Amino acid sequence: MLNNNNRILMIVNPVSGNGKAIDMAPEVEHILIGLGATCDIQIGENADRATALASAAANLGYRRLIVLGGDGTCNAVAKGIYNSDVIMGIIPGGKKNDFFHSLGITGGLSKICKIAAFGPPTLIDIGFVNDTFFINNFSGGLMAVGIDTNLSSNRFAGLKRAYHAWKKYESYDIALRIDNLEINLNAAMIMVNIGKFTGGWPIAPQAINNDGKFDVCVVDNVKKSQIPAVIFKFRRADHFRLPQVRMYRCRQLEISGNKEIPVGYDGEIYQNVGERLMIKCEPQSLKAAVNMVNGDEG
Repeated sequence: MLNNNNRILMIVNPVSGNGKAIDMAPEVEHILIGLGATCDIQIGENADRATALASAAANLGYRRLIVLGGDGTCNAVAKGIYNSDVIMGIIPGGKKNDFFHSLGITGGLSKICKIAAFGPPTLIDIGFVNDTFFINNFSGGLMAVGIDTNLSSNRFAGLKRAYHAWKKYESYDIALRIDNLEINLNAAMIMVNIGKFTGGWPIAPQAINNDGKFDVCVVDNVKKSQIPAVIFKFRRADHFRLPQVRMYRCRQLEISGNKEIPVGYDGEIYQNVGERLMIKCEPQSLKAAVNMVNGDEG
């Protein structure tokens, strides 16, 4: 094994954010060098490649990886290193960057780079839906339909996705088992959250990403004509006031129904859709750099 304990590998996704991540790479590298980091760079052009790079880096002795990309790239890298001693730092280069924002990291690019390269780790939760790994959110129904809409990244993209999803709107008769609670619903959407944000919106503003529990948001028994008002409430984190919205906290849940439900995770489409989905939380299984060194705010 090479002595890479003091080296950092940065994995860059060239297509994240419609090319935003790869455009940021030279500036990020310059900042990291200025901070004294010894940083190697590799390109992870798809999820499988990013996961393979992360796993190989851990085997080579790297103890810190930096992701320059969006939610899908963060997911792929985390998949290669969870339940290990490797620390993951994040520099947001995607469209929505829900995972990054859910970690509560703030500040300019220099501060973000410093946290990613030198910040102490915090253990955070991960989740599995059947055998598929996720780190921030899993959604079914209307929100997942919006994921499959290919739009450029701008401040109106979320609303445009919601509009395209609304045009395809349908509800789903499902049986939902939340820990030991069993309920039947006519659901428009189900969002299972580790972090606070889904699709750029604060779906679960009270979520704590290392408490071993999901924050589950269900929109039940809503008419198509009511969807725009529901979406507006979500954008303002005011959806708790709606009678159609239910919030739950749990360690695991099961979703089953009489037809397939469109589902997605961490900004990606979930391909292996079946009638029964088992979703489980694995507490504090990923090391992420989210804090400044010794409280440094610089």
